[in-house]
Amino acid sequence: MTGNLPELSLNQDFLCSLDNGETAGALSQWYTITYGLRLRGNLDVGALSAALDDVVARHEMLRTSLRRDEGGWHQHLNSPGPVSLRRHDVGSAGSADSADRAAYDLLDDVEAEPFSRHEVPLLRAVLGRLGADDHVLALMTHHIASDAWSMQVIITDLAACYAARAAGRAPGLPGARQYREFAAWQRAREESWAGVASGHWRERLLGARVHALPAARVLPEGAADPYSVHRFVIGRELTEAAARVARSTRSSLFVALFAAYNLLARQLTGESDLVVPTFTAGRSEPRFAGVVGPLYNFLPIRTDLRGCG
Repeated sequence: MTGNLPELSLNQDFLCSLDNGETAGALSQWYTITYGLRLRGNLDVGALSAALDDVVARHEMLRTSLRRDEGGWHQHLNSPGPVSLRRHDVGSAGSADSADRAAYDLLDDVEAEPFSRHEVPLLRAVLGRLGADDHVLALMTHHIASDAWSMQVIITDLAACYAARAAGRAPGLPGARQYREFAAWQRAREESWAGVASGHWRERLLGARVHALPAARVLPEGAADPYSVHRFVIGRELTEAAARVARSTRSSLFVALFAAYNLLARQLTGESDLVVPTFTAGRSEPRFAGVVGPLYNFLPIRTDLRGCG
C-alpha cells in the first residue's frame, strides 16, 4: 500500500501546528530521536542491514511523509526503501573507559546531524567499530515518525529480524498494527467524548500559563530556537534518597521528583500557580502497544502551591 492516508492523528495535528520550517519547530530537521546500542561479539553487518530494511517494511510510519498542499496537511505512505547504514571505525586502543567515551562521542555526533522530515525512510543507522567484537549502533529517527516508546519497539523488532537474517531465513514476526489504525481510533474516540473532556479541561486550565525556569543567559535577538540534550548520570546517593521519599509518601519516583521540581520553580519564579508540561506514552489502549509513531500525549499539569510549606 502506498499513497495518501485518510486523516492525521491528533498528535500529528499538534506537531503540524508547531511548524516553523526546516530550522525550528516540531517539523524541523533538528526534531529527532537518537538511541544507542552496544553490540558485543561477532556481528554480521549484512544481516544487520537487511534487518533494518525489514523494520522499515514492517512499520509504515518509518516511510510516511507529512505533506501540505492547498487542502492542508496529510500523510503520504511511501514504498519500503533501504535504510542508510553508515560505518565508522572509531576504535579505541585504550581502556574500557576510553571505548565508552568513543561510543558516547559517536552518539553525540549522530544526534547533532540534521534530519529532514522529507527524507525517506525516516530511520538512519550508524555503526561504529570499537574493536573486532565490540560495536556501537546509533539509531536515529525523525520525531514525526516515532517517540521514545516506538524506539523500544524498533529495537525489539530489529533484534528479532537480525537473528532471523543471520540464520539465513526471513523474519517470521506476526503482523504489526499501523499508526493509521491508531489515528482512526483516536479520531473516533474524540468524536464520542471530546465535548465532555474538553469542557472539563478548559475549566481546569482556564488562565493557565506554562512556566519555565529562568535562563542563566539571554539569547541574542533573532537567534534560532535552541533544542539540545544534556546527558548526565544522577548519583546513587541522590537516587536512593529520592526513592526513600517516594516510598515514605506512597508515591512514584516521578511524583516525588515532580513535587521537588514544583518547589524549585516556585522558589525561582515566585509563582504558586504552576503549570508544568510533561508527556505520557499515550498507549492506554493495549492493541497499540507495538505501534511505531508519535503516540505520546502532551500533558500540562497544574499545581496550586498556595498554603504549602
